[in-house]
Amino acid sequence: MEPTTINCKEACTNGCVLGERCPNLQYLEKTRQFVANTSIDRLLEIAASRFAPPPAETP
Repeated sequence: MEPTTINCKEACTNGCVLGERCPNLQYLEKTRQFVANTSIDRLLEIAASRFAPPPAETP
C-alpha cells in the first residue's frame, strides 16, 4: 500500500498498517501528549459529549 492512496479509517482499524511510512505520524506526538496531560475524567467527558444530543436551540 502507498501512503498517498491508503484510507486509514478503513485500513488501520486494528493499528497502523504502514508503520514508519504512515502519512499521519506528525499527529502521533501531539496525541500522546494530549492523552498523557489530560485527566481521565476530562477524557471521559470528551467521549461522552460525542454521543450527547445536540443542544436545544433557543428561540
